[in-house]
Amino acid sequence: RYKKYDLIKETEVKYETENIEDADVVIVAYGTIARIAKSAMQKAREAGVKVGLIRPITLWPFPEKIINKTKKKAKANLKYKII
Repeated sequence: RYKKYDLIKETEVKYETENIEDADVVIVAYGTIARIAKSAMQKAREAGVKVGLIRPITLWPFPEKIINKTKKKAKANLKYKII
């Protein structure tokens, strides 16, 4: 069972990213809220704030690798909680 889950974690995690390369703040948003977050990100960028977006497409397994990788580079580092 664990081998199967590890395989799924490596092959089935789907997400989109936008502007995370230079982001000081990264928003993680799913579903309908992601559209609102994208609009907020674009407005923040226009105002000179380096904001990026990670939009998980799959929630199981959760795209924790990209989030952990990105949060190490971001200046505003907040903990995330899966609800």
